[in-house]
Parts: sequence; structure tokens; C-alpha cells
Amino acid sequence: MKVLVARFTAKPGHGDHVAQLIDGLAVKVRREEGNVRFEPYREQELRDRFMVFEVYRDEGAFLAHLSMPYGKPFNAALEPLIEEPHSMLTFLDPVNDYASDATKCEASDDSFGRTLNSPSD
Repeated sequence: MKVLVARFTAKPGHGDHVAQLIDGLAVKVRREEGNVRFEPYREQELRDRFMVFEVYRDEGAFLAHLSMPYGKPFNAALEPLIEEPHSMLTFLDPVNDYASDATKCEASDDSFGRTLNSPSD
């Protein structure tokens, strides 16, 4: 699995436009064969700050994602609207085997390991 977080901050007055751009990209990325997750988030308190949680099947799937024809136009549209020169990427490694098992991760509803539809919900 290839896991990363992309972070960026919209320039003042551009947050809603950035949200629309990332939402449009999400539709396309989720159709990629090797994409496991593509989840864009916006901070609750600082609405111009964005984070995208991305998971790809493997390094090859991530490289295929980078070569998609919609990636460059998205970045070209995004870069003048954000404070950073580009999305700031942080690559992540699992702490243990549980985190690297995609089926177990998808069955969990939070970081405490409660499963969806469990009696305690």
C-alpha cells in the first residue's frame, strides 16, 4: 500500500473554489484501478486549510495516478489559488500490520478499532 496525506491552504477568498476543484478531482481519482481511498477534508475552524488522505494499492498504482492526464491541469489550476508552492505531501507507513490490511481498515469506523454496526454504536 502507498499511503499519503496532501495538505494545502487556499489563499483568502479562494477556499470554495479550491473545494470545488478537489471535489472534481476526487471523482476521477476514485475511478482509478489502483486507488483505494481518496478523501478530501477541510478544517472545521480554518476553512482555507485542506487535507487529502490518499491510499493506493501499491507503488505502481501511485505512479499510474501521477501520470493521469487530469493531474497536471488540476495542479496548474490549484497552484495559483494556494499559499504553498504546491500540495505538501507526507508519505505514511503503518505502525503495525493492522494498519496495512485494507480490509480491516475499511471495516473500522474510527482509530479505536470499533467495527461498523457493532452493538456499541
